[in-house]
Amino acid sequence: MDNRPEPESERRGQVPLLLWAMIGVIVVGGVALWLAFGTEKRSISQTTTIPMTEPHKAPEVTRPVQR
Repeated sequence: MDNRPEPESERRGQVPLLLWAMIGVIVVGGVALWLAFGTEKRSISQTTTIPMTEPHKAPEVTRPVQR
């Protein structure tokens, strides 16, 4: 009946894994933000993919002729 807490070496092995996971999430998030916004200043017209033209108008719906 050994009621001692787990040794320090076993407990220490779990903390760096969590620490590395947190660091990885922060690094990946930072890279994603850097890629999204970039370091150079770009206008909104260069970053957007929506063309700045008139919206396409839907064709008028006509009822079929009933005979």
